[in-house]
Amino acid sequence: MWEIAVEASLRARHKLRTGGLHEHGWTVRATFRAWKLRKGWVLDFGDANKMLRTLVDTYDGKMLNEVPPFDRVVPTRENIARVFAGKLREGLPDAVRVYRIDIEEGSNRATYFASPED
Repeated sequence: MWEIAVEASLRARHKLRTGGLHEHGWTVRATFRAWKLRKGWVLDFGDANKMLRTLVDTYDGKMLNEVPPFDRVVPTRENIARVFAGKLREGLPDAVRVYRIDIEEGSNRATYFASPED
């Protein structure tokens, strides 16, 4: 099995059920795995970075509570990681899967380990 990871920065505001409106600067890391290499790699790093950056740009600089699905789902780091795993899966070749998504802020991290359905 092989694994690659790419990162992107995300700045966004959100309001949780407890606490007021506040902003975060997060690092989002997407880890992809494959049992077989295609063209000698899991994914081209340029393609993987573009996929993650495109996804993160949807939320960057926004009030997360106003952007689907976080207008219905509480935008905790845990939920953001789960949603991102599902969205990244949509653009992957069959042999590649999202393995995990990490959302980090300083030394704090939430990790979602993706299931095959994500």
